[in-house]
Amino acid sequence: MRKFILLLFVIVFSYSANSQCTPDANLTHSGFYPNPLPDGKVGVAYNQNITFQFPSDTNIVIFGSSQAIHIDSVIIQSVNGFPASFTKTCDAANCKYFGSSLRGCMKISGTPAAADTGSKKLVISVILKIKLSGVPLPYPLTDSSQTYRVAPANVGLNRGTVASYNFGIDQITPNPFTEKTVVTISSPKNDKMVVIIRDILGKEVYRNEVNCKTGVNYATINTEDFKAGYYLLSVTSASGVITRKITKR
Repeated sequence: MRKFILLLFVIVFSYSANSQCTPDANLTHSGFYPNPLPDGKVGVAYNQNITFQFPSDTNIVIFGSSQAIHIDSVIIQSVNGFPASFTKTCDAANCKYFGSSLRGCMKISGTPAAADTGSKKLVISVILKIKLSGVPLPYPLTDSSQTYRVAPANVGLNRGTVASYNFGIDQITPNPFTEKTVVTISSPKNDKMVVIIRDILGKEVYRNEVNCKTGVNYATINTEDFKAGYYLLSVTSASGVITRKITKR
């Protein structure tokens, strides 16, 4: 009986230790959220949840060609770029996720020191357990789209103001895509942007205006009627034009 009670205590304690965050419902597609992260400040405790989601089935480029894969599990292996004193706690044991809903979160905690002041870029290393033509394989993946800033102790926190964001395309997921894809756009101010997609011959096949707010914005594009092949996606704002290559499979 005492062994059973001890085992039950261990199970409950382990569950509590791993239940440190709740995935954010604002992330409805593959990727990491939020981006950029809220600012930190020297000497002030920092606690931030990062939500992530991976597709069960997608395409990756192997040896120059797109291959259909199934993702069995995801392991968040490491997060580099935060101060060395910061800790990472996932909502799943060993930061490992299984099943059809490869979705979770991790809590980042710590107190920045004076040496940590400045803008930072996170490097999140992930190991995917995939099946390629039915063969199980490990597939390492690195995401470096997350950014945040540590302000000096004598400066007010700048969470989500104009200075915290630069115009850019943070992610296009999935890419390659089939029925739809989501473009993540960062904007330094409230702005009307134009998303245009052209085929390899330069013919415009898609155009849409997006009313972006200061911060991170999402533009969902229905691509069911696109023919398989390569395209160029551009986002035009008052700050300029950014173009990325995308693929319909």
